[in-house]
Amino acid sequence: ATATAGYGDFVYLTLQARNDYTSTLEEDNRSIIYPSASISFLPFEAIPSLRDNGVIDYAKVRLSYGTSAGYPNPYRTRSILNAGTRVFQDADGTILNANNVSNVLGNPTLTPELHSELEFGLEALFFGGRLGLDLSLYDKTSSDLIIDLPLDPATGYTITTVNGAEINNKGIELGLNFSPVKTASFQWDATLNFTRNIPTVESIISGVDQVNIAGFDNLGNFAIPGEPYGVMIGTDFNRDEAGNLTVDGQGTYTENANPVVIGNPNPDIQANWANSFSNKGYS
Repeated sequence: ATATAGYGDFVYLTLQARNDYTSTLEEDNRSIIYPSASISFLPFEAIPSLRDNGVIDYAKVRLSYGTSAGYPNPYRTRSILNAGTRVFQDADGTILNANNVSNVLGNPTLTPELHSELEFGLEALFFGGRLGLDLSLYDKTSSDLIIDLPLDPATGYTITTVNGAEINNKGIELGLNFSPVKTASFQWDATLNFTRNIPTVESIISGVDQVNIAGFDNLGNFAIPGEPYGVMIGTDFNRDEAGNLTVDGQGTYTENANPVVIGNPNPDIQANWANSFSNKGYS
């Protein structure tokens, strides 16, 4: 359901609520309602004296809050039998089918994961439309994230699926559109996009220090509380008190026996620049 209201052609409010159902969860957890709201303000419509100033042609300020949900793959809430066809053939040539217990322990209490985001935005046009700006600042939290948790094989299973993590993403997105050259027959248009995102693991399920994302059990990419999402864990070289690398009797750098965080795979910034040229109707 969506409701929109406006006041004086310069303030607009939108409210929305969505109810989703999923068959991959048990009946008590199949339905989830998640709301969203946004408000925008057009200062040039509210204050006519700001118009025709020769610099800023248009401006819009917006603030929004939205939520959404994520759901597990099928057969994660119940322990099931796997069916295998044409598994064996006996001495008489009879084809035999077989069943085996899945290695996944069902979790009937599994619930949807929830994503909530607060965003501030600014849009503006300058110098007769020669320069455009679109700025967004956001803070997104994903809670009750659905993850696979390893189990001791002595239980008869190797994994189960749980709501076991919370991750926060803070960032900025900036888009600039501008025309460096614009004549009667020739035009050069450029678009510059800049993004910076900081993903941080806020928490994981009690009793678990880290969750493997890729790699091996003790080397690879991991989710660790307080660290950026996906940090790389590996072996590092030993250093002395002055920070110098230490070597053994053969002149080889000595390694730390315990795996440590050795890198952050998340880029500091991402940017791209696109250009288009048109001349006498050709581009």
